[in-house]
Amino acid sequence: MGHPDKTPARVVFIAIYFRFLFAIMFIHLNCHSNYSFLASALQDSANDGSISSHVVGGGANKIDDLVQHASALGYSALALTDTNGLYGAVPFFQSARKAGIKPIFGTEIVQGTKRAILLAKNLQGFAELCRVITDRHLKPNFSLTERLKQCSDNIIILCSDEKIIQPLLSSRGNENIYFEIPTPSGADRKRILGSTNHCQPRVGYPVVATNPIRFIHPEDWEVHRLLAAIKANTTIHSVPPSTLAPRDAWMKSPEEMVRLFQNIPSAISNTLKIAEQCNVELPLGETLFPSLPVDAKNQHGYLKKLAWEGLQKLYHGNRLKEAIRQLLHELKVIDGLNFSSYFLIVWDIVREARARNIPTVGRGSSANSLVCRALNITEIDPIAHNLYFERFLNPERTDYPDIDVDFPWNRRDEMLDYIFKKYGPDNVALISAHVHFRGRSALREVGKALGIPTAEIDALTLQLPHSTCLFKLKEIRHKIPECLDLPLEDEAYCSMISLAKQIDGFPRHISIHCGGIVVSPFPITNRIPLQRTPKGFVVTQYDMYPVEDMGLFKIDLLAQKGLAVLADTLHDIKSRHGEQIDFSGADLETNKQYLHREDKHVFGSTSHCQLPPPRRVVNPVLDAKTQKLIREGKTIGCFYIESPGMRNLLRKLQVNSFEMLTAASSIIRPGVSESGMMKAFIERHQAASHLRELVVAPYCGQKRSRLKQATTSRPYSGEWGNSLMKEILEDTYGIMIYQEDVIKVAHKIAGMSLGEADSLRKCMSKKRDSQDINTHRDRFVSGAIQNGVIKSSAEEIWRQIESFAGYAFCKAHSASFAILSYRTAYLKAHYPAEFMAAVLSNRGGFYDACAYTEEARRMGIQILPPDIHLSYDRFTAERKTIRVGLSQVKGLSQKSICEILKNRPYTSLTDFLTRTKVSIVETGSLIRCGAFDVFKTNSTELLWQLKLHHQRPRNKPSLFSQSSPPIPQLPEYTLHEKLLAELECLDITVSDHPLRLYSFHNNKLARNTIYGNQLKEFSGKLVTLIGWSTAYKRTRTGKNELMKFMTLEDTTATFEVTLFPRVYKQFGHLLHDRGPYIIRGRVEREDNSVTALWVGRL
Repeated sequence: MGHPDKTPARVVFIAIYFRFLFAIMFIHLNCHSNYSFLASALQDSANDGSISSHVVGGGANKIDDLVQHASALGYSALALTDTNGLYGAVPFFQSARKAGIKPIFGTEIVQGTKRAILLAKNLQGFAELCRVITDRHLKPNFSLTERLKQCSDNIIILCSDEKIIQPLLSSRGNENIYFEIPTPSGADRKRILGSTNHCQPRVGYPVVATNPIRFIHPEDWEVHRLLAAIKANTTIHSVPPSTLAPRDAWMKSPEEMVRLFQNIPSAISNTLKIAEQCNVELPLGETLFPSLPVDAKNQHGYLKKLAWEGLQKLYHGNRLKEAIRQLLHELKVIDGLNFSSYFLIVWDIVREARARNIPTVGRGSSANSLVCRALNITEIDPIAHNLYFERFLNPERTDYPDIDVDFPWNRRDEMLDYIFKKYGPDNVALISAHVHFRGRSALREVGKALGIPTAEIDALTLQLPHSTCLFKLKEIRHKIPECLDLPLEDEAYCSMISLAKQIDGFPRHISIHCGGIVVSPFPITNRIPLQRTPKGFVVTQYDMYPVEDMGLFKIDLLAQKGLAVLADTLHDIKSRHGEQIDFSGADLETNKQYLHREDKHVFGSTSHCQLPPPRRVVNPVLDAKTQKLIREGKTIGCFYIESPGMRNLLRKLQVNSFEMLTAASSIIRPGVSESGMMKAFIERHQAASHLRELVVAPYCGQKRSRLKQATTSRPYSGEWGNSLMKEILEDTYGIMIYQEDVIKVAHKIAGMSLGEADSLRKCMSKKRDSQDINTHRDRFVSGAIQNGVIKSSAEEIWRQIESFAGYAFCKAHSASFAILSYRTAYLKAHYPAEFMAAVLSNRGGFYDACAYTEEARRMGIQILPPDIHLSYDRFTAERKTIRVGLSQVKGLSQKSICEILKNRPYTSLTDFLTRTKVSIVETGSLIRCGAFDVFKTNSTELLWQLKLHHQRPRNKPSLFSQSSPPIPQLPEYTLHEKLLAELECLDITVSDHPLRLYSFHNNKLARNTIYGNQLKEFSGKLVTLIGWSTAYKRTRTGKNELMKFMTLEDTTATFEVTLFPRVYKQFGHLLHDRGPYIIRGRVEREDNSVTALWVGRL
């Protein structure tokens, strides 16, 4: 009684001692994460498909949870053995190291009913695992037994099938081969584990105990069953039992495992023996670049030569001297970081694309680099636009930079093929993307697994935003008007939502990264397993970030529709008008005289300095029609500047320069308007523009100083803060809209090096680290004070940096896109039919095909239906008309299109049916959308003929013999029927606007309506309009209330509608599809948009 606390302390000590003792006696060597489920989604790509009925469903464990639970149970090591894959190897390694336990890398190779676990002893064994997994996925004749015979001593094999083990023993002995004894379940446990003789191997090879882990806790079996049901595309009550793990396949403690296998002590001790042999340290953080087939030791010399040659074509005089200084600086940094081969590889790809007449756009921060400009990878002049190379690359940067290159979406595969052939198929692969269950997709999959009818699933999921957080559904219902009727309390939905939350974030399947490709100096399978997607592409099992962590070289070759539109339009202009428009040659054209004059000095002779052949060199930035089109926001179809918000911004800013379009492309991004940055920029720009009109005319000789003096006297100028900020950010009115602005401010005010300034910029990104931010804050404030800035001003500037930096955008990226925006705007202004045909052929951009056809109609272009004699695969321009392409006909295969084009012309429907193998369904669609109108027979009679043709006996030679019944005279489609048929067959309406499908004459709500093109006449007045929704955006006010912007169109124009919070809350539940809608509201004087006061549906 004198020491009441000693007994409990002794008990605790004993418990800790025995837990430690047990923990060092057993290690789990058969453990599956949720990436086993992911692996099963594509594992039959090369084999016979027999696997799917035998493989046990994947793990229900997130890797971090798995590692943390193992650590909590006292384990010192853990193996990850996902099915046919190493998908989670890198995050597992990082998580295990953080938790202080040893990671053991392995995989369970499964083929039909055969299976074996392979564990890597060292890095060579890890590479061997990658190769075995790759063979499993890619080799059609893969044999597990034969492949195991080829494994080296760097691999440990665990297998519970003696039919597999016996052949291995004869080929390699019992070294590194163990007979696996999985934990039995249910009634078998006592019988099997209670008998020592039962588990003794008959041939003397060692045994090892495993507990095949599919979930962490016993209650997680339901999630495991759910995943198995989703994989099998069935309900949870119909899952094949062979695909389910036992209910006790959860992670057991060391004490439980020792107790279960107490009669087979060697099975326990061998887990420790194996764990001690497995020592893999993944080589994270390396940088491994392949080399071009030039002298590997002189990669930098070759880069320097190419850059110098390119530079002299771009600059002359004093600009050349400045450019040389910058080039030498950049080359020194590139060489110091050993990145020369990286630049050469990208240069080679772009050069090959240009040789094939494939347009490209180098974008992102790489456009900050003069070396990239000299190599013709990018088109932006970083000196003229005051861009900082350090935003792209600097000595303080630890990771390699990204040089993103865009290609037309329909020609990117050509460049991929070139890279595969250049570096070898073993050294090149596409990077995968791991698609996860998120919000709506999780709800939909769970609903199907629970057997809930599709209509009921839709009633819940279709109303939810795409980025739904499942843990905030009640909040979403309360705040988003479209979700007011969500049946969250329904019993079936409660279960569905609960299960969906548990798999939210789980990997669903593998897809292909939008642009990433990995190029390695050695076979990729030394580091990463590969597999084939259903479409036949070979991809890495790792997604983008683990690929980079493993040090492999990643290039982003992105597919883009805007470039395809540009290329197709230029091709059509050349074909139809004989004009060859050259955008890229504008700078070269300017420097023609210089090149000829300095040729001997630069090149040694004039003979090989070939200038472009005669062509029409165009600078769209200086073109009046292009400027007017952009200024008025008539940019539907134009790359990057066609969204409703962007078109409205162009009008508000009255954009008339490349610099202003670059700025507009930055401030339009999500998050900027919520921060107030866009509003401030617009107000300051409009005030400055107004003063320019007042000041510039009378003070032309001193306009800059007078304008600056005038703007600083305006009320808004007080918001600019420190006078240093006004001077540094004069071009952007004191607002840091670019990431380069953050660098500029930190460099000039705080005296930071450009590398330090970029480090500050990076720490302000979305993934903010408070400690890192505080470090940079102290450095910034102290540096500013040393430069003569008072402390309060320094702290105020820092607050502005914190406020704006998270939204700031890379100026070089915006400028790169602005070039393509101007070019597409030029084509729309001067060649509208060819341009809109190209937009439609390439499936548009922000809008659907219906919106683009209506835009073309508003431009005075007639839309013509498909025609079996005149249509081609794609949309084509014919004078001031656009002919719908055959590829727009829904259900018409590419094979049928080729056959139609090959065999035409046709004399009749009968001739067509006789000479082609186009199906009855495809022919019916062609008739209904007007493709056979050339025969001057109405569609209903043609459909009757089609039916008769397919009902006739096969040996009947003619469709219309004397015994054939006569074709009745049938009425032609009404306009309403024709529009419906066109929408169904083409997804667009050719004959008229889709609003013609609706009758408004007898609708009292639709009385006294005006058209969209009349809004200017009703400025400031109440009006009623009818419109068809083409786009919308939901956002929040400064008070954090939801509101909505909608873009509607009628037969005359598009118009913008604003629903402020009160109206949106009242009518938002009606706004869940295209409409049409009746809008009553007031026309705003500023921009002729409509502020809605009442909304109805037709």
